[in-house]
Amino acid sequence: MLLKRPIRLGWTRPRPAVVVAALFVASLLSVSVPRSVAASTILHVPGDYPTIQAAIDAAVAGDTVLVDPGTYVETINFRGKAITVKSAYGPKVTFIDGNRRGSVVTFDSREGP
Repeated sequence: MLLKRPIRLGWTRPRPAVVVAALFVASLLSVSVPRSVAASTILHVPGDYPTIQAAIDAAVAGDTVLVDPGTYVETINFRGKAITVKSAYGPKVTFIDGNRRGSVVTFDSREGP
């Protein structure tokens, strides 16, 4: 069958703000790992560490990076660590803005338990 006009599949490119929010929520949901480690630490951003990435770099398996409300202009990479990154007061008040520098959140090093 020959079509006379192109078919539109209904997908449009998402807006950057929507992508940022979706990635942050996905990271909160998918990175929460049951703790099998006896001692875990809560690393506070910006209280203990100035950026989310600095806290991730300092974290070890089982730790939690707890992020205060605000907009954090950075990209983050979990670097293979089985850690939890979450907002102290929920995703409606905490945002990661990648400033259009590529992926906002990167999982590429076998993160997990």
